[in-house]
Amino acid sequence: MEDSGAILCQISSLKDMLDQVNDEIEANIQITREIESEIVKCSEIETALALRESELTKTLYVSHFEINGFAIVTANSRASLNCLEKELCFARMKRDEMLRRVNDKWEGFTTLCLEFQRDIDIGKNDELRALLSEKDLLENEIHLLDKKNNALKNSMLAFVEEILEDLHKSNSALQVEIQTGNQENEKLLKDIDDLQKLFLSAVMADDDHWFTIIVIDIILYHARPLNIANANKGLPYEGSSIKCYCTQIDCRLKTLDELKMIVMEELCVNNAMHNIQITYRSSHEVLKHRINYKYMAIEADKHVKIMFDKMERITQVSVIELYIKLEPGADVGVEEIQQATTSLQVTVPNA
Repeated sequence: MEDSGAILCQISSLKDMLDQVNDEIEANIQITREIESEIVKCSEIETALALRESELTKTLYVSHFEINGFAIVTANSRASLNCLEKELCFARMKRDEMLRRVNDKWEGFTTLCLEFQRDIDIGKNDELRALLSEKDLLENEIHLLDKKNNALKNSMLAFVEEILEDLHKSNSALQVEIQTGNQENEKLLKDIDDLQKLFLSAVMADDDHWFTIIVIDIILYHARPLNIANANKGLPYEGSSIKCYCTQIDCRLKTLDELKMIVMEELCVNNAMHNIQITYRSSHEVLKHRINYKYMAIEADKHVKIMFDKMERITQVSVIELYIKLEPGADVGVEEIQQATTSLQVTVPNA
């Protein structure tokens, strides 16, 4: 009975655990549905932004068309204004001519008055009345011309003021519309740039390959240790009995083990029987006519990353030089392995 009770307790506890797992599964399903709903909302927002951009572009084109129309109206108004100015100038010339004629006649009238005063006793009253009548007619004509001139001037000034006021109102309304459209366009462009940056950051987060390595040249130095004239200047090592091996890789290496595996496979040596030491000949500074190098030991994965990062930063350098030294393992005698040192060159396309 005690065993049966224990079994029932275990079954009950397992059932509770199963219910809890089912609840967690349902919660995860609900979260997944919410995420899908958010994705659909984002798609709808993107579609709405695209439609908004199309509407703003259409509004911009309509504004440009209206601006061109207002420019044509302005040109026509200016032509009409020039025509009115010419007519006013002609009227002024006519008025000046009339004034000149009046002055001439006034001078003649003055002369006649003087003659009349001299000949008052001779009896030229009829001629005097004719001259006075002609004077009245000329004064009336001058008065009528002045009225016409003032009326024409007032009408022209009112017309010009009306045209200028209409143009000012139209330009003000158009400037407000253009500023509003520019603000909306700038806001939309900013939103588009933010979306592009977000998209590019998401794409770049998934892309680990910054370049594709084309050829790896391996140069092997046999039977003698490496010699170098001046290590501080980064000069290449020297050796004899050079043999060249070539291989290819198509991705950026991430770990030191991957780099060691490529070297071991190319040299046809047993990884378990040998220890490998790698030295990187790094480009230190790029001058106008030459490049200075330094040496760096490759002992961890971060050194491999630094090596490829240097390759990425310095575009003038298209070769990675690695100097490899093989040593026997702890359980292998010196007689079983011939000491060898290699130079690994990685060639990439110029940027």
